[in-house]
Amino acid sequence: IAYIAGYYVRAMLSVVKCVMCKCALIHSEEDPCVDSSLISFKDYCPNVTDKGLMVPSGSLCKLLFLCEKVFRQNSHILSSLDVEQKLLIDVLTQLDMSQIFSSLTRHALETSDGIDNHYLTMVHLICRKYLRLRVKKVLHDMALKRSLGKDGNAMHRSRIVQNV
Repeated sequence: IAYIAGYYVRAMLSVVKCVMCKCALIHSEEDPCVDSSLISFKDYCPNVTDKGLMVPSGSLCKLLFLCEKVFRQNSHILSSLDVEQKLLIDVLTQLDMSQIFSSLTRHALETSDGIDNHYLTMVHLICRKYLRLRVKKVLHDMALKRSLGKDGNAMHRSRIVQNV
């Protein structure tokens, strides 16, 4: 999860404009990443921040782990309408705000505008992006598996054609 979360750090840094929210996404002493060994192993440019892999915060890893847990619990509804919205609601109801992004609790109060604040907006963006990509990947794999069931050599032939 930490390795995948590094992608979300890079993706969210281009979307999020608030400096405090950006800092909450990145590994720090207050919110360390629990297991960044795979990131350290695969990082070919460890000293270059623009090109290397990003180490996520522990909160981001916990949030993506919760999203994955909810996704696997509800894998039977993936072909229904508004599956992303249903999964997102389930994630947000199971979310313990005191455990995730605890450094943003005061910032959430400072930036509140009605019921919206930076904390909820950022959590919503991260969860929605993760769930959208997971649903898309699983549905693509299911469609590929169905096409392989009809013609077992379809994948092999398509790879041969691509290399020609």
